[in-house]
Amino acid sequence: MDEKKLNAVLVFLFAVLLVTITSLFFSLSISKTGRAGDIKTSPSQVKIKGHIALSMSDNLTDGIDFGEVEDLPAFLNATGNYNLSDQTGYDIYVDKSSNKAADFCINATPLDTDSGDYIGLDNYTLANSTSNDINNPSLQNRISMPATPQLVAQDIGRDTFINFRFWLNISGGQAAGLYNNSVSFIGVPTGESCT
Repeated sequence: MDEKKLNAVLVFLFAVLLVTITSLFFSLSISKTGRAGDIKTSPSQVKIKGHIALSMSDNLTDGIDFGEVEDLPAFLNATGNYNLSDQTGYDIYVDKSSNKAADFCINATPLDTDSGDYIGLDNYTLANSTSNDINNPSLQNRISMPATPQLVAQDIGRDTFINFRFWLNISGGQAAGLYNNSVSFIGVPTGESCT
């Protein structure tokens, strides 16, 4: 066989060998790894619960104070009712970091003395509004302070203040003494229960 034919045969055999090895390599790698046409998917999810961020004004945090009274009967404004240029200083802010609007419930313990004298909660009234001026929250819209949680404001949006005013009606003959109680403000994402 002449040298040209031998070279042609060797090139041909080398090409066949190269194709065979390459085919073998790809067929082994595909079948062993299972990667070709074998894509898997995985579901992904997250549930974000309703969240509200609230802050109370300094006046509300310090407490609802009606001052001192000598002459009875008396109808008293809480000291923070008109202390900010005819605006109330009692408010709760629904922060813009909340992801839902807020509902508010309120309730109070008995307003009483250490000796057992008390002023009925029906004499302790409140009103609320998202407006805050000389007329709002309005005396005409007041309700009696509830003993159990009662819904008093609904769907107060993010970045909004809910403003409160409080009044106390003391009848003549009420026993002297220092009367105390606790008022609870319960804020929940709109639609959730306060209890």
